[in-house]
Amino acid sequence: MNNDTKNELSSVSSNVSIQSIPSNITNTSNSVNKVFLNDSWNMYFHDPYDNNWDDKSYKMLGVISSVDDYIHYFKAFRELFKKGMFFIMRLDIMPRYEDELNIKGGCFSFKIMAEELDNKFFVLCANIIGENFANNNDENIIYNINGISISPKKFYYIVRIWIKDKKYAKKEYYNFDIPKYSTLMYKNHV
Repeated sequence: MNNDTKNELSSVSSNVSIQSIPSNITNTSNSVNKVFLNDSWNMYFHDPYDNNWDDKSYKMLGVISSVDDYIHYFKAFRELFKKGMFFIMRLDIMPRYEDELNIKGGCFSFKIMAEELDNKFFVLCANIIGENFANNNDENIIYNINGISISPKKFYYIVRIWIKDKKYAKKEYYNFDIPKYSTLMYKNHV
């Protein structure tokens, strides 16, 4: 990564908050018209150059509780998704393997090429936070999904879907749309 990107990420790490989203992106709609999600989701940032992985190393960017919130956050951070590690996790779940709600589960992971990131990541996140990622709408599967994260690599991105319990670690339970060039993998957190 070049120095400009490192500087931009450093400023994200220290300065980004919901208040720093540009005013033309901030949601101004009346809460009466909002379509609320079944659950609220926290968005976190972790500096890819930070080797500290404790709770304090994650910058909480805000809470997504409606469709409008999701669209506005996605627009605000669309370009930064390409440069840093971002996590969208169910409320009160830290994006750490050691979190009590993650430790008995694991992550599915796969690659997305740079040119496909915007569309595929937007749709995948929307399906997860909209509770549309489980086959047959099985609530055990729906509420087993703790979050989603993205990590940049040189020419592609690693997407991880975090699950609470490894007994639901079968790809058949979920509506994966994996690119043909990628392989879906699963790894337990412990």
